[in-house]
Amino acid sequence: MSSDLRADCAESEIDEATRAELDQWHTTLAMVRSQQWDSAEQSLQSLLAGDPQSGLYQLCLERVAYY
Repeated sequence: MSSDLRADCAESEIDEATRAELDQWHTTLAMVRSQQWDSAEQSLQSLLAGDPQSGLYQLCLERVAYY
C-alpha cells in the first residue's frame, strides 16, 4: 500500500474498512520509522489478525520483532 493509493482512488471507491486499515497502516509505518518498536509490533499484529494472508504485514512484523 502506498500513499498514492488514496490519490488514485476516488473517495467513494474506498469502503470504511479499507480506509480504516489504510489509516492504521500509515500510523504503523510512522511508528516503525520513529523506532517505536513495541507499538509498531502491536499494530502489525492487529493488522495481520484482520488479514492473516498478508505477506506485507507478516514481513514487517518479522523485521520489527528483530529490533
